[in-house]
Formats: sequence, C-alpha cells, structure tokens
Amino acid sequence: MQTHGSIELRSSLCFWKVPPVREFLLIFAVFAAALLSIEAASGQGTDRYTKVANRLVELINTGDYAGIQAKFNKEMDVALPLDQSSAFFKGLTQQMGRIQRLGELQPDGEAMVFPAEFEKGTLDMNIALDSRGLIAGLSFTPHEKTKPEPAKGIEAIWRKHGVPALAVVVTKDGQICDRAAVGVGKLGDLTPVTTNDVFHIGSCTKSMTATLAAMFIEQGKLRWDTTIAEVFPELKGRMDKQYETVTVEQLLHHCGGVPREPPSAAWERAWKEIGTPVEQRREFIEAVLLAPPAVAPGTRVIYSNQGYAIVGAMLEKVSGRDFESLMTEKLFKPLHMDSAGFGPPGTKDKTDQPWGHVHQLSKALPMQTDNPPVISPAGRVHCSLDDLARYAMFHL
Repeated sequence: MQTHGSIELRSSLCFWKVPPVREFLLIFAVFAAALLSIEAASGQGTDRYTKVANRLVELINTGDYAGIQAKFNKEMDVALPLDQSSAFFKGLTQQMGRIQRLGELQPDGEAMVFPAEFEKGTLDMNIALDSRGLIAGLSFTPHEKTKPEPAKGIEAIWRKHGVPALAVVVTKDGQICDRAAVGVGKLGDLTPVTTNDVFHIGSCTKSMTATLAAMFIEQGKLRWDTTIAEVFPELKGRMDKQYETVTVEQLLHHCGGVPREPPSAAWERAWKEIGTPVEQRREFIEAVLLAPPAVAPGTRVIYSNQGYAIVGAMLEKVSGRDFESLMTEKLFKPLHMDSAGFGPPGTKDKTDQPWGHVHQLSKALPMQTDNPPVISPAGRVHCSLDDLARYAMFHL
C-alpha cells in the first residue's frame, strides 16, 4: 500500500504451484511485515535494485545462503530464518537450475520485477528494498507470459487482501472446467495449498442443511411450515411461547427471532463436547429455546447459527438419525463428495490440509480448530474444490 513514500508489505510465507507444461513448479514468496521506505523507480533507485539483483544471482548460483540472509533487513530475517531460506533456495536451484541472466527491470507497485532466466525456465524475481538498501520483500513468481489465467486472476485478489490462501473452481455446462489455488495452508509454514486440498467451507454448510431439509419436505417428513412445537411437543410449556409457532422456513431464512449469539453458559458447555453430537445439540437448542427470542419471530432478519442448529435437531428428531450421518448419506454420497466431512480437515498438528486462521491484534493466527458439533448444521463441513463444485452444480 503506497503511503507518503512508504510501502506496507504483509507478512506471509507462501509457495506457488504453477503447471508450466505437465509438471508443477514450486516457487517461494516471502514478504516481511513492516512499513518501509522505498525510492522511486528511476535514477539512483533503479541502480540500487540492479546491483542488489545481480548480487542475489551470484549468491543463489554459488549456494551462498548465508550471504543471501545478510542482505535481508530485520523483518525479513525474522520472517524467514536461515534454515528456511536455505532450504528454499536449494530447492529452487534443484528444480530450476542456475540463473543464466536477468531481463530488464520493471516497476510493479511496491517492488521491482526482474525476469530471471533459469536453465529450466523463467521466473519473475520481485524485490523491495528499504531505505538502507536491504531486502524488505522478495518473491519468485511465475513469469507473466507463462502464468495460467486463473492463477493470474486470484493472485491479484489474494495479494490485495493478504489472506493465507485463496482457491477457486469454475464450472460450465455441468462440468468442472478450471481450478486454481495460491498461498499456503498455514501462515509460517511453507506447505503450499493445492487445488486438491480440503477446505473448511464455513457457512456454505447452511445451504447444505437447507437442501437436506428440502429433501425431507419432498419426502413428506416435514413441511416448510412445520413448527418447533410440532417436532418437540415435549418442550411445549417449557420453551418460550413465542418459539412454539416458529417454522422451518423462518429458521432457514433467519427470521425466527433466534438470537445471533447463544446463551453464554450453553456455548461454553458446547465446547466440552459432552455426550453424542445428537445429545449435545438437543441440550444446546433447549438452552436457546428456553430463553426469550431476540425479536418477535417473523419481524426481522437476524443471522443466527443457533437457528440452523435447531433445524438440524429437528431433522434428527424426525429421522432418528444424527445430522452428520444424514448429510453424508443423503447428500455427500449421492453427489460423490468423497472428501466431504465435518470438523478441521487434515491430521492434527500437521499441515497436510489448510488450517483455519483467526484475526488477533491485526494479525492472522493459524488455528487447527473448528466450531463445536452443536452447530454442525450451521458451519462445520469441509470438502475439496471439486466436491464443492459438484454440490453447486446439483443446484443448477
């Protein structure tokens, strides 16, 4: 971000996966988190960049990784320690060979770009320098002429918003016709995301719950106007009276008066996961229903995970099955969504699948956690790009 002669570079460690012909090429990019001064892309500023770039080529080709590290400023040195940078540059040389020559530099916003012609192909070497001439940002990215179109498009969005990763899948006429992914599965880890990864899809789960409810309605097991009291007659007289006439349709439309935030004690207990998911959900929705609604049902839209938890519990009560099994049997299996499941994807404490991230103090922190099972119907599904596309095409 250009601000009064300075630039802001977000902290990220990321690989790119680019299919130049038939093979995938791993390319590393790192940007240090700091506010840095940068000179104009002319005169002395251009000469500075050319000297640094040429010196980098010498150091990379001779394997002098400590020499490269010495060119980093403090923020870069912290973001990319010597062991990590050495492993990257060694791998880069093994895959691409030595750098034969640098092309003419071109300014690119907050950096200078040098086309670097390796023995096995061309990459764009992007460099940002601070006011002392130290490297404040460095990346090797697919050369603009060879970069796949989908990757070009999402790369710009990914860079703009500074998210750990971004992936897209494209469908046309009932077929998956393209997909692309950029970034890393976990900030601070060098493992790249791929188009085969399994992503937490958050509240896209809600549309799946609505789809499952519609299936029950088509089968005559529910109606759009089925009320909470009809499904849970045992709660009549205990739940707040206003909830008794709230319908499935109102809950799915976030018009049932259900509050955005759950009762604090019930939410705290939900994280303890005591009992089966069915038992946990039932206890949770009772706590929600026994409290007064946030507004009179049907009068206002309030986005509520709790409302979808109630729908999930209604489906469980009507079917005698747990929500997760119903979703797997009725939706995932028929659509061949083989990667789909619930909870954090991947192996605990490993980066074999993308992690979730939370914002704390203006920073994205990786966390391998998910919502508690009580709100699985609202946002706990994970799946691959292709499986998400299959689900989307089911509705087209």
